[in-house]
Amino acid sequence: GIEAFAAFNKKYPNAQLNLYGACNGKGDDAEVWCKEQNISANINFHGEIPFDELMVALSKADIFLHTSLEESCPMVLIEAMAMGIPSVAGEKAGGIPWMMEEGGGRLADITNKESILQALFEVVQPQNYRKASEQARNIAVTRFSKDAVLNKYLEAYKQILAK
Repeated sequence: GIEAFAAFNKKYPNAQLNLYGACNGKGDDAEVWCKEQNISANINFHGEIPFDELMVALSKADIFLHTSLEESCPMVLIEAMAMGIPSVAGEKAGGIPWMMEEGGGRLADITNKESILQALFEVVQPQNYRKASEQARNIAVTRFSKDAVLNKYLEAYKQILAK
């Protein structure tokens, strides 16, 4: 993801990559690696921060780059979608392809820098961005809202009780 961003940043020099979570803070593994690779321009290392601060930071994002190898149903992806933030995420990353099967961004081979880069280039195209933003918000509301999830549980309980 970082390598793809560095290539993306050459075409979009005002773009910023903000890294959060373990090993992504100042002086941590990610920053050390980026400096060794000479690709730390426009990359901000925030590390672990309180949830409320993370949600404020996420709300200011234009694209959510999620390059996890495997996730069943990452809440942060749902939170980004609920904010209408298009995502680039793994096409084989556990439950993510199912989560994004109706849109909301682009799926990519996250083990391949060029695949991630192509997905980023596609998402930033104005017509694609608007559509992905609308889709992301719609998916979050219709599939992952409290009411939608509660109704799924109630339907499952009804089926069990009917047997």
